[in-house]
Amino acid sequence: MLRCRSGYDGAPIISDDAYSDERFNPSVDERTGYRTQSIICVPVRTLSGEIIGVMQCLNKRNGRFTLEDLDLLSEMTSQAATALQSQQYVEQIEKIRIKETAFLELVSDINSEFDLTSILQRVVAETTKMLNAERATIFLHDPATDTLFSRVLSGNDTNEIRLASHLGIAGAVFTSGESMNIPYAYADLRFNPSFDRQTGFFTRSILCVPILNKDNRVIGVTQMLNKKGGIFTDEDEQRLKAFTAQIAIALENSK
Repeated sequence: MLRCRSGYDGAPIISDDAYSDERFNPSVDERTGYRTQSIICVPVRTLSGEIIGVMQCLNKRNGRFTLEDLDLLSEMTSQAATALQSQQYVEQIEKIRIKETAFLELVSDINSEFDLTSILQRVVAETTKMLNAERATIFLHDPATDTLFSRVLSGNDTNEIRLASHLGIAGAVFTSGESMNIPYAYADLRFNPSFDRQTGFFTRSILCVPILNKDNRVIGVTQMLNKKGGIFTDEDEQRLKAFTAQIAIALENSK
């Protein structure tokens, strides 16, 4: 296929000899056995002028594509753009609805659980999947010792990790009550690399949010490590805050 410039600068294209055009990609022809001779390509624009796609026609049956063909195709795509954009919105809304339904079902499921270790394991698994991260840890505050603790399943045993409530990224978030989104962990002086050295794990990025109870008091933090394929976004932060807000009561009660 021709890589239509409409996707870059919005200019329509007529190419009478596809194979002599350096922008043409013959791989589709090679896979399908089709022979592309001529191409006409125009941008698909919304009413606001935003380009949301391109329309491409191949091989005019009689003669060559003309400027009149170009105008006609442009008119057709301008009429279709509204319907296409509306359908995109409908699909986006449906995806959001499905996600919200699954989210509410998950929250209900977690809130019906009373064993702290089971809740922590479930929340860690779900948040890791939800934000496409490599690891997640839930630290809860123990007022008796003023420490943050987390329970980790190793084989058939459950081990507990404890650290002073003011140390590291988790401690900073717990103390301040403010979220932290750190794209480069080793560039942040608050990051403690000792856990990486002990486990062989390499922390790249961190997203850490406070867990607030119904009285708006910080009872712990949720810490996500290493967003797959990039860094954590503002949307990730908002989703994690919403999730921890929903499960905070279950975590506090089970603790």
